[in-house]
Amino acid sequence: MNRLLKISGFLFLILPLLSAQGDEQAGVTSPQKLAEKLNQIMEGFPSTAVSSVMVSDADTGKVIYQKQPYQNVMPASTQKILTAIADYAVLGPTFRYSTRLLSREPADTSGAIKGGVQIVFSGDPSLTRGDVKALIQGLARQGIKSIDGTIWLNGSIYGGYAHAEGVGWDDLKICFAAPSTAMVLDKNCFRARLQPADKVGEKPTISYAQPDWPFRLENDVRTVSANEQAHQPKSWESIYAQYRLTGFIAKGSEPLNMAFAVKQPEQAVKAFIDSSLKQAGIIHHGKTVIGKPAIVFHHELVEHKSKPLADLLVFMLKTSNNLYADNMLKTLGHKKSQQPGDYENGVKALMQSLKALGVDLGSSHLQDGSGLSRYNLLSASTLNSALLIAWKKWGREMPWLKGKQQDYWLKTGKMKDIRGLAGYAFPKGAPPKIFVVLLNGLAPSDDSSSKDTQRFWQLMKAQEQAFIQTLINK
Repeated sequence: MNRLLKISGFLFLILPLLSAQGDEQAGVTSPQKLAEKLNQIMEGFPSTAVSSVMVSDADTGKVIYQKQPYQNVMPASTQKILTAIADYAVLGPTFRYSTRLLSREPADTSGAIKGGVQIVFSGDPSLTRGDVKALIQGLARQGIKSIDGTIWLNGSIYGGYAHAEGVGWDDLKICFAAPSTAMVLDKNCFRARLQPADKVGEKPTISYAQPDWPFRLENDVRTVSANEQAHQPKSWESIYAQYRLTGFIAKGSEPLNMAFAVKQPEQAVKAFIDSSLKQAGIIHHGKTVIGKPAIVFHHELVEHKSKPLADLLVFMLKTSNNLYADNMLKTLGHKKSQQPGDYENGVKALMQSLKALGVDLGSSHLQDGSGLSRYNLLSASTLNSALLIAWKKWGREMPWLKGKQQDYWLKTGKMKDIRGLAGYAFPKGAPPKIFVVLLNGLAPSDDSSSKDTQRFWQLMKAQEQAFIQTLINK
């Protein structure tokens, strides 16, 4: 029997769907029964939530269940599905990002490059410090001992802002909102670890996962006793370091792992290249400049290529990496417009590419490729249409489905008051199904205890799991 539970001002319908999935014995649930069960689950979400939901047959496109399917809501990271489909269709599975080191002429017999060099960045979101160091070491292996002239760091393939409109200011310091730039190293993030001090009142110790990165944190955190209220440390702007940390951490507590966005990625790349040249024993007579040179550098010295696009898309969707998604959007914008890629021409290119496939975004409003902007608006019907087109075009050959034998694939989307899930369900003995569930306005009341808040989100997760398990008849 179903029962009601009240938490933080909301009434939840607790459904016994995870343990028993209806009246049918062995066999496949009929579309009508399936719709009834899905509707029961949707009634279990808070009545204050704004929802847009659609479930359809992947082979025929026939709608099985829907609830306000044309309602535009914030999609969060489920929007990455659109970016993946458009990029895969336009750029192709074998596309690779390329980072090239060029000179005007080959090195002379003494191992000197005259006239400087140019490093051309392509917006490769997977580029690491190790990759760039390997480029520099490639010069050394060619016997190059010195560079005379300017080293140009050319990221002109992208233009515009490093963040989309509508991204929360309080997110900008965090790794998941790292700036989208043509010059990328280690996802434009750095990591630190806060270790409580042994004595109350003293500062905790900060250690860095990448000590050779030139990033430091100003430490204004204090260690308090275990029975004191230890507010989570917060980060602020600092004129002395990347960020300033304030707050408290309890003595004897577990170390706090933190990931921060690099504030000026281009300057970080510049500093890293200068240090890598010194480590490789290559003397540079000149300046390192961020910009595009007026002169032509046509002699390729060394090149780094990323993994194929198919692999990058799998990583982007699996980890929900926002930098990957936004850089891929800008790459699409550059490809279609032949202008520096930015959020504006990237969104335009994405919409044109999806329309060419048969997906009309209609009244949707997109600001980025990641779903991080709160200005994004998308309906379940539109996202369902994209998933349907992708299934008809590629089926299980989609990189994110290929070789996987699970009974469902989904992309989730999570922000402060937003939950979403979209993907494919593969019930045994029945046609595959497409599902999209977008929910906005999910939040416990302000006076909720931490225990109530935790329980609230546990219930949300249980409802989502019940929805998926119903689709695959488990």
